Amino acid sequence: MKKIHLTFLMALVVFTANSQTGLYLGGEAGVKWDHFFYVNSKGYSLGQYTIDGSWGGYLGYKRKSYTFEAGFYGYSTAIPDIYIDYNTTVPYKGMGVNGSSGMDSWVIPFSFGYDIPFGNDHFFVKPDVSFLIYKARGYREGPIGCWGKDNLIDDWWSCGEPIDGLDIPPGGSVGYVYRTQKVNTGLGVSLSLGWRIKKRADIYLKGSYNSTFSPVLYDNIAHQLNSDERVSATNTFTGDSFLFQFGFRFYFKKPKE
Repeated sequence: MKKIHLTFLMALVVFTANSQTGLYLGGEAGVKWDHFFYVNSKGYSLGQYTIDGSWGGYLGYKRKSYTFEAGFYGYSTAIPDIYIDYNTTVPYKGMGVNGSSGMDSWVIPFSFGYDIPFGNDHFFVKPDVSFLIYKARGYREGPIGCWGKDNLIDDWWSCGEPIDGLDIPPGGSVGYVYRTQKVNTGLGVSLSLGWRIKKRADIYLKGSYNSTFSPVLYDNIAHQLNSDERVSATNTFTGDSFLFQFGFRFYFKKPKE
């Protein structure tokens, strides 16, 4: 991580040695939809998206129409409620979510883009492609959270107890949440549409799709059908997300034409 930061700073020094006109500072905030995929040991599956927040800022450099940006963002994540029919084991969506700060991530994007002005340079379209680094806010070995529902009361057991050994009453479900690793990486693509104010500031809307190379976290679940039968399941944040953000950027000087 330190080597990546050092490389970026050295590149920035080289650029600014030639000209300061391309430097800009920006910020973004909005919502994102994280994709979760549930599958149980009976072969039933269910896909679902949860909505959460994202916010952060970035430093960028523009050379002609090309841009390079590096930022720092906070991503909130929550696991969607999943229920099953205890007679058929078919899953269905709940209305709620559960989570903790341990599920959240710090995200560092390194983005390359191309600025396309139109309308006499009063408006612009800007596609970007990004390399993403996800760092867990609260990574640790073992579960980072747990829950119980249906015939259970939350926090009636310790999250440290193995789920296979839990005495779960019939018609109850429990879940343990795990981070897959401390750091995940991925790629993102985005498209911005905005208004340029006197070539010194931009206000824009941005849509993005991000995908990690491996799942970010998962929920290990046990459904107790009756006194003799238990169904196991996982509900995984695949690493695929859609984002919609409002953003602004300010140029220290007018960008070079």
